[in-house]
Amino acid sequence: MNRPLAVAALAFAIAGLVYQALLPVALRAWPATGDEPHYLLAAHSLAFDGDLDLANNYANRDYAAFYPAGFLDPHVRVQPDGAQLLSHDLGLPLLIALPYAAGGRAGVLQFQVVLGALLAAQMALLGYEAAGKWWAGLLGALALALTAPLGLYTFQVYPELAGSLLFLWALRQSLETPAWLASASPSPHSRLKRLALGLALAALPWLSGRYAPLAALLGLVWLGRLGRRQGTRAMLQPSAGLVAAAMGISLFAYLATNYHFFGGPTPSATPAGNAVLTGFADVDAQQIGRGLLGWWLDQHRGLLAFGPALALAFIGLPHVWQRRRWAGLALLAPAALMTLLAAAWGGFYSGWEVSAKFLIVTLPPLAAGVAAVLAGIAGRWRRRAFWPLAAGLLTLSAGQAFIMLADPFVVLHQSPVTIWEQATGLTLRRFFPAAGTRYIEYPPAGEWRAARGPAQTLHQSGPIAELSVGWYRLYAQAQVAGAADPQAIALSVEAYSSEAGLPLFTAAVRARDADSAAGLVSVSVPFFNPYVDRWNYPFYVDVRASGAAEVRLSRLLFEPDPLPTYGIAGLWLAGLALLTLACAPPKQKPAAR
Repeated sequence: MNRPLAVAALAFAIAGLVYQALLPVALRAWPATGDEPHYLLAAHSLAFDGDLDLANNYANRDYAAFYPAGFLDPHVRVQPDGAQLLSHDLGLPLLIALPYAAGGRAGVLQFQVVLGALLAAQMALLGYEAAGKWWAGLLGALALALTAPLGLYTFQVYPELAGSLLFLWALRQSLETPAWLASASPSPHSRLKRLALGLALAALPWLSGRYAPLAALLGLVWLGRLGRRQGTRAMLQPSAGLVAAAMGISLFAYLATNYHFFGGPTPSATPAGNAVLTGFADVDAQQIGRGLLGWWLDQHRGLLAFGPALALAFIGLPHVWQRRRWAGLALLAPAALMTLLAAAWGGFYSGWEVSAKFLIVTLPPLAAGVAAVLAGIAGRWRRRAFWPLAAGLLTLSAGQAFIMLADPFVVLHQSPVTIWEQATGLTLRRFFPAAGTRYIEYPPAGEWRAARGPAQTLHQSGPIAELSVGWYRLYAQAQVAGAADPQAIALSVEAYSSEAGLPLFTAAVRARDADSAAGLVSVSVPFFNPYVDRWNYPFYVDVRASGAAEVRLSRLLFEPDPLPTYGIAGLWLAGLALLTLACAPPKQKPAAR
């Protein structure tokens, strides 16, 4: 019996049946949101108009069948001839055009059920290859495929699902993981398989430009392993050139197309210009630090908050190392690379999407870590502690995935921690990591100022919805002069929520706090913003002068407070590290002579 094929078929069948059963729930509960209706409209134009000009499709409201909410703001770049081209990568519309023609949005999601089941099969194969036990590979794959966040993208019209499938297959071929099984033997790739690998890597950037670094990484890994196994001459053979040629031609065509039609390396744009170029234009250490923290640990968007079962992948790293050494740890390299790039590009932000969308494509390789720890946990007491922990994490992940699928409000407006609070009746969000965001409230004329005399309100902000849940500090600089009573409050800054006006903080500035030379006061006030749903619960800021002195105030800077922001995240990381050490495999004794 071909056991790898049987494992893949079993994973495909189980995941496919579960996805098929959940498809009516997703169609009923989840509307097309974010960029989804725009991808679907581009597929509609391809299927029924035979072109990519969306001008008539937006004008005729061809999106009404899957976006009944009303006006859909066009995501297009207008060309000199008046054509309106989708300002997103075109790989996904091209892929889903036929399923859309057959059944509209429902046809696309039905197609994605098949893709999701194929992805589960690939994860099961990788888990089997990494752990050496078929049942561990199967469980490791289903632990990620049927839970959030990865499982939710089966029902989201984004390139993440197709990209994950292509990437994982290409990763297995690049690392030659099928040869890890004891029953398999390393064999050089056939010319056909090399061509298939090259085409897979070439297709990745067309699904999303952010997959280009992953395609380049896998290409280099494959060429490096080829040269290491067969010598550098093998890297110069025509068959090896198929991979490099396919990638090079595709990347050149991708960049040339985008620069011609969209003026940048990718179609995406912001009001400041091309999304890629502007994102990397202003990078600092704090931005990178919050990104590295937030995309994995943040209670609103973090991958581990959405999918606690992912913790098993990190607990399994020592087991992967024991079995596969550096080749096994290479499975983590894509996640590390994309996390660093996402952190450098935008830091961390809280947006309208499911968890860390940029990193979803790197999650399937982590099934190897889950499978490795399931197969390798040893020792009676370790097993007694580990299996209830694993069962609890898997149950929690699957349960909240179903809740999120049935109620998209939980995903888009709340957080997994909100689910746990509602289940326990406890306030938990202060105990979970929150990366926070940054915001500046600027005065219209460079500063707010008031003369000594009657009290007055210097500023009443509009709704501030930029700050996600987290610990913050308000930073500002004030100047106080001419105070008759140094103890009197000269200036106050107050923030309050839109929920019954609950106060978040109050900062009072007195003349006694100012330096004697220039009368300057540095304002630094810590506070906690408890609102995950920043869209429906923004907060407001009032600045008031009491009239006790002449006052001037700079812009108001809201930044995450480093100590609680990184301190709580550090405690959770320390806990994960301790679990990893506790579940690590025992050291192998040297063989007796």
